Amino acid sequence: MQVWGETYYETFGPVVTWLTVLFLLVSSVIYDYNTWSIDFTLVYPQADLDEDIFMSFPPGFIFNGDNQSGYCLKLLKNIYGLKQARFNWYVWLKEGLTSCGFR
Repeated sequence: MQVWGETYYETFGPVVTWLTVLFLLVSSVIYDYNTWSIDFTLVYPQADLDEDIFMSFPPGFIFNGDNQSGYCLKLLKNIYGLKQARFNWYVWLKEGLTSCGFR
């Protein structure tokens, strides 16, 4: 759980550079390796949140025919724009891959 002032900025999510991608593709051509590409649709909402996050209703949203004052939304999944969204997805992906036997 993120704590303001202590772990609030622990939002690291690993990314790959284009130089690394090109190196791997060139190596696969040179050594005649097979390559596959996968694409994740809606990446961040796949991972659950590890803490409680609440947000207000979007402007113009009508809740049960009245004003939404006094109500808020509790997020169950990541959404784009959260500071920890990419970190939560990375943890979710890492757990999934290790459960399949990857190291």
